[in-house]
Amino acid sequence: MKLMRRFRVKVTTKQLSEETGLPPMTIRNHGRDLNIILNDEEAALLGQFLSVVENISLADAGRASARTMNKRIFDSLLVFIAKNKQEFVPICEDRNNWELLRNMIRAIYDKLTLAWFPVSEPTPSADSEAGEMFTVMAVQLIRRWSCETGCEIERMGTCEQKLQILADQMYSRCRF
Repeated sequence: MKLMRRFRVKVTTKQLSEETGLPPMTIRNHGRDLNIILNDEEAALLGQFLSVVENISLADAGRASARTMNKRIFDSLLVFIAKNKQEFVPICEDRNNWELLRNMIRAIYDKLTLAWFPVSEPTPSADSEAGEMFTVMAVQLIRRWSCETGCEIERMGTCEQKLQILADQMYSRCRF
């Protein structure tokens, strides 16, 4: 699992054989497909994260301001990453591993955009240019925080503030 987290889909039978001491033929004949294992692991992490965000949304529905709600969602994202830093530090260090981060940002995007855009204006989807731009920029901010601090929860405040600024700027840039 350590190699799979580090190399994601680039791990080879030879690397696994050297790490585990198992013969390469055993890994080829009896091992599960590595992509399936990685996808299952990432799906489980994404599911755990979504339940955390959903609990925040349900608890604060209608009571919290848009800015407060966004802050709570960003905080929950960063705390979740910090609690699972053994998974996320390698993910953030390698560009090939960012798909889980992208999926997490895309999962919270609709909750955030509902707060950013007035009811009278159409909310751009996560697949829109605005949604993609936000996702890429948010992933970069999270990756930088992870690489610089090792996902230290004590140092997440600056990253959370930058995500808030990004959220505020997205609204002013993306008038439709």
